[in-house]
Amino acid sequence: MTCVQSNSIDSTMILKKDSAWTYNYLKDPKDSNAVTYMFCDKTTKGGIFRAKQHLIENFKNTTTCKKYPPEVKEELMSYMNEKKIQKNESYENLPEDDVEHLRDEEDYSKH
Repeated sequence: MTCVQSNSIDSTMILKKDSAWTYNYLKDPKDSNAVTYMFCDKTTKGGIFRAKQHLIENFKNTTTCKKYPPEVKEELMSYMNEKKIQKNESYENLPEDDVEHLRDEEDYSKH
């Protein structure tokens, strides 16, 4: 019996990770790149990131949704800013490379 591994993304798994899925959905669960907006029923490619841009506005790559409530914009902007801060903090916590230490080990191993 052959085991086939699927590379498709489970849409329920995606829904739990990003608050923007509250206002967007996948018409085709096998295509996580094509997102439909609940307020205007427009479907675009670009995934959930582009969907957030459509709702937040002021992005070059998207048109602004004219049918969403202002509190949605505030909620998604807050979510995106929080994720950006978390990403920056995770980069700050990476250990620095000790280049001198590595050179010493290389020199020692040659002898």
